[in-house]
Amino acid sequence: MGDPGHLLPLIGLTFLLGLRHGMDPDHLAVVDNITRFNVASHARAARWCGLFFSLGHGAMVTLVAALLAVAAGARLVPSWVEHLGQAISVVFLLAMGLLNLQTLRKAGNGAAALPRGLRAGLVMHFC
Repeated sequence: MGDPGHLLPLIGLTFLLGLRHGMDPDHLAVVDNITRFNVASHARAARWCGLFFSLGHGAMVTLVAALLAVAAGARLVPSWVEHLGQAISVVFLLAMGLLNLQTLRKAGNGAAALPRGLRAGLVMHFC
């Protein structure tokens, strides 16, 4: 396999980009909203929402990246998968954004809005 030293800069860059990604407004808004919602009913557990969100998100991103790397190494990924992945991301992000906007408009000023979506119940249950 050779010297793995050439992977260190890539690993460092990936880590730094992951840190920047974690500070994206959509991630901060989700953690803030879930924490605010849980403060009233689960005050002790609310402080752990950010940790569990980051662990779950990091695990899923790592799993998907590993699966894609294995598939790409075996030449199992057709070229159209990149465009399909981008289209799916755009559609889901727009749908989530519109649902969140609708939810925030219904919530009062300064009130925590109940998260919506397929995983909202799961997230609310564990945080």
